[in-house]
Amino acid sequence: MLAVGGAGLGILALWMVFSQMEMVESLWVQIGGAFFGLTLLLALVWQSLKYAVLNTFLGLYSVLVVAAVILVWTEKPLAAWMLVVPLGLIIDDGIHFFVRFLRAKRGFFQQNAQAIRFTLVSIGRPIWVTSLLLLAGMSVLALSSNPMIQLESWVVILSILVMTFAVLYWLPAWVISIL
Repeated sequence: MLAVGGAGLGILALWMVFSQMEMVESLWVQIGGAFFGLTLLLALVWQSLKYAVLNTFLGLYSVLVVAAVILVWTEKPLAAWMLVVPLGLIIDDGIHFFVRFLRAKRGFFQQNAQAIRFTLVSIGRPIWVTSLLLLAGMSVLALSSNPMIQLESWVVILSILVMTFAVLYWLPAWVISIL
């Protein structure tokens, strides 16, 4: 049920973002390039295309949902770079999660539920701390007098919140039940 609702929200966010974007072709190139580059790099390091795609997709999903909220809230079109920058920052939470999860799976814990438990115990607090530090830093930028910097900082702040929630609550349940 949660997966269906999340997919519906993602499709709605994707439609809203791309219908309001300036230079949609440029957006496809930049977002596609970032997605492909991040996925390829993670797949090479992790030796798992499945988890690399899942991590990068989760980051892209978080950014697109936030971009849709920002579009509804401000009614201003976003530039393509305003989505690529937060994607690079927020993908870090998923990297922490999957590095520990894959280490657990390749080590002592063969079942997903056991590996998830080990992963959350060992990286739950560091993910919260790094996310809070990023939020504090971006909050300073949100006070800027430049409207473009304010808008980008809000995109990053909200993306961090969505990604942290997704990695610590939604992703473990999804990995246990589906993968």
